[in-house]
Amino acid sequence: MKNILKKLSFILVISSFMLFTSCDELSELTLNVPLPIEFSTSGSNTSLSENEYFCLSQYEEWRDNQDDIESAKFLTASYWTLDGTTPNLRGDVSFSLYSGGVLLFTYNFGTITAADYETDPYELMLTESQIQAFDNVLSNLFDNDACFTGTLTVNNVTGDTDISGNRVLNGKVELVLETEVKVD
Repeated sequence: MKNILKKLSFILVISSFMLFTSCDELSELTLNVPLPIEFSTSGSNTSLSENEYFCLSQYEEWRDNQDDIESAKFLTASYWTLDGTTPNLRGDVSFSLYSGGVLLFTYNFGTITAADYETDPYELMLTESQIQAFDNVLSNLFDNDACFTGTLTVNNVTGDTDISGNRVLNGKVELVLETEVKVD
């Protein structure tokens, strides 16, 4: 009986200690916010290009937390080929990101075959200076919003054509931001 009381006392002391010392208040939360940008470009030339204008406030996850976001920075970027792309499409692909008409970065994929990225993404491995240019805009947001233009370009295009004689590329670049959100 004495041993049981000692064990119960020990458990009670340890539980009380943990209860009162490990309850730090959570004041910030890290939240990853995906920004998918879809492109659809077509033509009969050997070069295809499409611009997409977008604002952070277009994305629900950003908008839902917009007033509480204390900081944001680039985390990762990926490219996927979407349905409707003509078969065997191949070319030299690049993605450029602009803010207010100023080029933040251009990422050159090299020559790719579009079908290779229908299920598994192509990860854009940005350089430190490219990331810093994007992060500089994110650190100076007005009303926690900013607008950008993304440009997807394919040069030296080869592959099948659709019934109109055009080559079609439907793709998506997804930028992911890491945000610090204030918790009320």
